Amino acid sequence: MLDQQYKTAIELIDKVHNQDPNSEIINGIEVKAELLYSNRMLAVLEKVAPDASLELKLAAKCQHISRWSIPRATFSMDKKGYYQWRAAIMEHQLSVTTSVLKQAEINDQRIEIIVDALKNKADKTNLNASIIEDTACLTFIKWYLVPFAGQFDAVKAKIILQKTAGKMSERGLGLMPEMELSEDVHQVLALLND
Repeated sequence: MLDQQYKTAIELIDKVHNQDPNSEIINGIEVKAELLYSNRMLAVLEKVAPDASLELKLAAKCQHISRWSIPRATFSMDKKGYYQWRAAIMEHQLSVTTSVLKQAEINDQRIEIIVDALKNKADKTNLNASIIEDTACLTFIKWYLVPFAGQFDAVKAKIILQKTAGKMSERGLGLMPEMELSEDVHQVLALLND
């Protein structure tokens, strides 16, 4: 992949992220939520795989691309509805990813590497997918765990944490001490030891 193709892909990906109707205020500046998330993914990927390929970097940037397009509330708020939403959002995100990468003139073989890393995150034998899963889990723990866990009682929060840890490889779990986690995050993580 040429550097210019990578740069073009990043610009196109960020253009999609900037359509997110949701924003966060970071250091007094309004940032689109999914743009912020994708930049955090890229930063964490540097820790998980410092020698990550350009394909893996693009996969990290595309992890939640256009996620807001299919709100969770469009499916029933039960377990079945959750899995239906997850399947629909994955299909949508992979379609948007493929489209954006084609616009950047990235070839089909490289696009398949990126899409494979995104759609097979549960497969710990797939190195690229495992790296993206570790990156997503560490990003969640560092920035999104506290507000997410705050929606549930301690028992449910502990189950969520156990499931998150279960998705991670030994490599990802071993990086937890290097993540500079806040005291609030450490308090939630303490539930694992209860």
